[in-house]
Amino acid sequence: MKSLLQIIIILVCTSTLVFGQTPTKPSSNFTFQAISCDSIKISWKPGNGSSRVVWVTKTEDLDGSVPKEGYLYVGKSSFGSGSRIGTKTYCVYNGQDSTVTVSGIEANKEYTISIYEYNRNTSVNYLITGGTNVLKVKNENLNAKFKTNQRYQCLSGNKYIYTNQSSNSLSGAMTYSWKIGDSVTASKDLTYTHNKGGVIPVELTAKFGSCFSTFSQDDTVVVPWNLDFYLDTISGNDSIQCLVNNEFNFINSSTPPDQPIYGTYDRTRSKWFTNHGEIGRLYDFKLNTTKPDTLAVTLVIGRQVSFGRQFCDDSITKKYYVRYPIFDSTKIVCSDSVWDRHSSAPLAFRLDQFSHQSTFWAFGDKDTASGIKVTHRYDTIGIFKVTCFGEDSSGCPYYATKKIRVTDNVSLRNLQKANISLSPNPASTFLQINGAKEIVIYNSTGQLILNQKTNDQDKIDIRSLKTGVYTIVLDEIYRTQFIKE
Repeated sequence: MKSLLQIIIILVCTSTLVFGQTPTKPSSNFTFQAISCDSIKISWKPGNGSSRVVWVTKTEDLDGSVPKEGYLYVGKSSFGSGSRIGTKTYCVYNGQDSTVTVSGIEANKEYTISIYEYNRNTSVNYLITGGTNVLKVKNENLNAKFKTNQRYQCLSGNKYIYTNQSSNSLSGAMTYSWKIGDSVTASKDLTYTHNKGGVIPVELTAKFGSCFSTFSQDDTVVVPWNLDFYLDTISGNDSIQCLVNNEFNFINSSTPPDQPIYGTYDRTRSKWFTNHGEIGRLYDFKLNTTKPDTLAVTLVIGRQVSFGRQFCDDSITKKYYVRYPIFDSTKIVCSDSVWDRHSSAPLAFRLDQFSHQSTFWAFGDKDTASGIKVTHRYDTIGIFKVTCFGEDSSGCPYYATKKIRVTDNVSLRNLQKANISLSPNPASTFLQINGAKEIVIYNSTGQLILNQKTNDQDKIDIRSLKTGVYTIVLDEIYRTQFIKE
């Protein structure tokens, strides 16, 4: 029977044989699996060491560092927390198992993994040469991303449609949250209407387990001007005007918004429209409309804060009124449209419409009269324009004209007795004269225009004469007048 001392010696010797020697067989069959965007699971088949240390470093930071004999290292599975060799190679595991899950890994980065077997007695003996195992891994990726239907929109009617384009190489569902200003919404995609303008940040956060990724961009919501305009009443304008001689002078009193400031590029344009079809493109708008009834005036101001983008148009409309004319020109009555200047009865004019404030007449020969009914005599032959004008019951001006032809029948009768005829009268191109031997023509100022001998039948060309009344003397005896149209 062995003594107790012999058993102790055998155990000590056995321990020296197992733990006091450098391992001869390295770990093998390295595998890894990304289990999240910031962690990987590393597995291996152990060598013949009693324990092993696992080292991880970014491949870009490799510097050839290895464990030192006699040193015992502390392994922590959170990358960067355990013992370090070299500059950035960290111990993530120290033990006897065949797997470790390492956290703290950066997304989309390549890492190098080294496993060293060791035995430990009074010192630590590492299998460094011929047993270094290196595995390059690239952990899984999580990227938050979205696109927008249009990043630049007008405040009026804006509708932002955000389409989620986030990606994740891991299997499993991600969760999402959107932050727009102070608002937070949980959904994959998002349709959003901004209730205020400005440059507004939009942020999407995509999560998978404990991992997350964010993506943000700025949306531009264009703030309109503060629109307003007024009718300039100082210059005599009124919101209700007559159709005749109306004039509306609109002053643009719009002001730009105080906020936000988009930058140096900020363009503004003004446009005016009316329901009658008038258009104005200046900052202010002066209008003479040709149509009565309600006048709706619209000011449109468009703002452009980014080159090549559309203008954001906002508008304001105000209503005015243009009176329908009361005056009826068919109510002007004249006793005759052709009148002989030797007639015993004068021409009579009247307006058969009594709802007017005033009525005046201008007879075309520098004479005037006032009243509903008037009479007038002309001293010379010719065609005269008679104008009736005044103000109707609404105070709106009116006017209308009629033409009166004045003749001299006495002179015509004398010509007929002498078997002399002159036609047509009025004439515009030629004057036919029959039975006269000599023709003399004077204008209205007495200037001689024509003096010539004629046959019994002659056609006089008067196309070069100006429009007016001319005196013609035939055979030095018979005097009459004709009208050149």
